[in-house]
Amino acid sequence: MNVETLTVPVGHPLPFAYIHRQDAALERHFGGHPANPGDWRHRADWLRSSERPKADPQEIAGVLLAFNRRYGCSRLTEEHIAVIGSGAYTVAGGHQACLWTGPAMVIHKAVSIINAAKYAERELGQRVIPVFWIAGEDHDWDEANHAYVIGPEYELSKLSADRPEHPRTSVTRTKVDPAVWREQTRQLADTLPDTLFKPEMLEMLEKAAERAETLTDLFASLLTMLFADEGLVLLDADDPALRKLEAPMFERILAEGQRLEQAYTAAGKQLTAMGYPLQAEAQPNCAHLFLYRDERLVPTERQQAGERILLYRGEAGYTDRKGSFSISPDKLLDAAGRWPELFSNNVLTRPLMQDYLLPVLATVLGPGEIAYWAQTTEAFRSFGMSMPLVVPRTSFTITDSSIEKWMAHFGISMEEARSGLDERKQAWLKSQDDWQLDEVFARTEREFEAIYAPLLDRLPELEKGLAPIGADNKERILAQIRYLHGKAREAHERRHATELNRWNRISTWVQPGGKPQERVLNLTVLWNRYGSRWLEELLGVPFNPAGGHYHIRL
Repeated sequence: MNVETLTVPVGHPLPFAYIHRQDAALERHFGGHPANPGDWRHRADWLRSSERPKADPQEIAGVLLAFNRRYGCSRLTEEHIAVIGSGAYTVAGGHQACLWTGPAMVIHKAVSIINAAKYAERELGQRVIPVFWIAGEDHDWDEANHAYVIGPEYELSKLSADRPEHPRTSVTRTKVDPAVWREQTRQLADTLPDTLFKPEMLEMLEKAAERAETLTDLFASLLTMLFADEGLVLLDADDPALRKLEAPMFERILAEGQRLEQAYTAAGKQLTAMGYPLQAEAQPNCAHLFLYRDERLVPTERQQAGERILLYRGEAGYTDRKGSFSISPDKLLDAAGRWPELFSNNVLTRPLMQDYLLPVLATVLGPGEIAYWAQTTEAFRSFGMSMPLVVPRTSFTITDSSIEKWMAHFGISMEEARSGLDERKQAWLKSQDDWQLDEVFARTEREFEAIYAPLLDRLPELEKGLAPIGADNKERILAQIRYLHGKAREAHERRHATELNRWNRISTWVQPGGKPQERVLNLTVLWNRYGSRWLEELLGVPFNPAGGHYHIRL
């Protein structure tokens, strides 16, 4: 393996400033930085000595054990859960459940969580457990139901599963017919090129699908298989057993809702005053909790029962955005204690809930998550809590000798391939144009218009009605010139089809659909091409507390 560190731009200015430690005021806003070993010890000391609100570790361990055993977890995972029950610190991070784990960055996050936990163990000299938080409560099916893969001719294909007839509820609560998974696996088998590793991979996907009633089940089964040797502990945010332990925090979020809103607003004002745009606007009167429609609280029709709706404070109590119902504060608070499974968090309360459930030493986040976590600083403080260390997710671009050969042929570095590749391809294509087609046809248009202009000027002398006919005729001729120009360019591209195909293969592999590899390609593409080797290599890259992006040549 050959590893190269890349400089990759981060679009949002806040995570960029945080990751690269460019703003001391912002760093204090987070409460430290993982690149400073002392901040790890400071966080550990705070967790050990504080009287923060927290769930019972033994009860949490019981829920985690039952959930992970459902997917055939390893003995190491069970050992890790037992250690959590004894109060061990954790490194947590997560993602919504996606088809075959979704884009590769989900795997990158799991790797980052595992390696961050190992790093913390070395720094502190005590056990630190990696926990992957599956956001099974998320309800955007279209964000989760698909996977992008590459076919034998390097064509990018999107495989997706239609949403079952079901209310707009969480992924964990959306039951899927097993035939759907079988059809998806069949389509995957037809799309991916045949390789030495393909039969075993498909067999593992089929095995995971056998016991998968939901997308969360499929997601958890695959993560369990992939990271059995690392003892990764999985948690489903929409696990009913976990919800029971979350009831006190739901009650507090409701009881102190206005105080919480003030905290989010204050943090937002601080960030905007520092020049940073907000990633997630804290909407006025938002309760920052979702409610599942249920007859015990909200009148429902059959097609609405179970629908996940965001709560707002209204004049007569809590309601949805449209004001279609009203629940008194007392009734909702009582429900949070009696039926906590009817509630779930939004992006701004999820960090608080994670820290309530687990002693989180550090949380691994992507750039967008870092931006909205910055808005939770005051909320943590208002609840007598403290934000864990925020560790930027490590990400990777993976290539091999075939991709590297084509890149070397065109003199392209990996950093160039990850940004502006299409412009470089067009510049190369133009450099092969001995005819200078664009200039020739542009000149032809100008010369035609110059010759035609005097005729158009004089036509009205014969008859006024000829002027619009002449103008229309001119545009028709210009359209034919442009049509010929397009055909000439197509012919030029056909002359260089072999080379352009190489350009397109680089693009599809490194920047599929114009986006970074890790945000698009599904793990099955890498698994099919490299077997388990690619994952072993990711886990073997030395941990960098400041994240980073690495180019791995296999």
